[in-house]
Amino acid sequence: MNSGGICGGQATAHNLVRIMTDNAKKGDAIVLTGDFNANAASMTLRTLNMYLKQVFNGDVFGGIDNILSNIQGSDIVSTKTLGQGGSDHNAINAVLALGNVSKAKAKHHDGDRPWTVLG
Repeated sequence: MNSGGICGGQATAHNLVRIMTDNAKKGDAIVLTGDFNANAASMTLRTLNMYLKQVFNGDVFGGIDNILSNIQGSDIVSTKTLGQGGSDHNAINAVLALGNVSKAKAKHHDGDRPWTVLG
């Protein structure tokens, strides 16, 4: 927990950022999600937060499940903890307004929501 693995937290974060920058195109929304086995005190998340916005994190084990993105804070429509569902972690959810999708539509859309990100 909070170790960053064999390379350490800072190197792990920089490797993730390099993969994103090597593959992203100008204007792309980047969303990074997962069980990081690292919370806000870790070097991994402290380094990632220099490049990405913390959209939401879970509360299990001090917040090791995370959703990060390069979107503006005003484009975060909602965040929610969904519960365990059989895991030792809670599922977390963030709804992000991307592209030409209006916030009103994102908030009230009942169909398939391709801009919903689950972590």
